[in-house]
Amino acid sequence: MSYQEDFEYGQKEIDKQESSGLLRDIFGTNITQIAPHTKQQVELDIDYHYTNYGKIVLVEQKTVRNIHEAIFLEVVSCSATNSPGWAWKTKADQILYYMNGQNGAAIAYLLERKTLKKWMKEKEANLINGKWRDNSGEFPYTRHTNEYTTNKSQGYIIPWCDLDFCTLARYEIQNYKIVKQEIK
Repeated sequence: MSYQEDFEYGQKEIDKQESSGLLRDIFGTNITQIAPHTKQQVELDIDYHYTNYGKIVLVEQKTVRNIHEAIFLEVVSCSATNSPGWAWKTKADQILYYMNGQNGAAIAYLLERKTLKKWMKEKEANLINGKWRDNSGEFPYTRHTNEYTTNKSQGYIIPWCDLDFCTLARYEIQNYKIVKQEIK
């Protein structure tokens, strides 16, 4: 199964409720799912919010079925309309990227959206022939079209190690319980 196919499966088939206990472990008991979605909330692409020292923090959750060494950073949601993908669209403060593994194992990354979006803008400014330049001046990030989605979404497959600058935390999970966490 390709990474893009897995991303599509994760988006359509995995119930985000599976991780609700985990969300409380990560964000505290004041995490609240935003449901039902209003039109404005859908446009903002936000799934949860929580309070941190009196400030409301908005969270977008992305879920895939397998654990990967990279993220599919969706920049175009629909190729026909060129509508922005979740990486551009979300107005959340943080992105929780949750990767289900086998036998109750999972890994989750918590990303700071503002820093990620700034990095993406820099990459788009240096876009040459559909490729993003990395920090060394090379072009390892090629835009991929997800042929497994109806909308033929597009994005970049970025290794997690290349996103350390915007990673707030990494969680290793077993049976929906955090067994190891790295707070950056």
